[in-house]
Amino acid sequence: MSSITVGEIKLLLEKVPDDYEVIIELNKGNTENSSVIAMINGFRVVDDYREVRLMN
Repeated sequence: MSSITVGEIKLLLEKVPDDYEVIIELNKGNTENSSVIAMINGFRVVDDYREVRLMN
């Protein structure tokens, strides 16, 4: 699966109201590591909670 580019995120965020929160969901497979670097490959707007979720 490919990641989302900065340009794609900008275009997607233009359609979202300014007062929504941005949340990053990281699915961490190995719990021994204390930090994670992940590609964002999913974008979801949850209007009920006024959130934008960036997912890996």
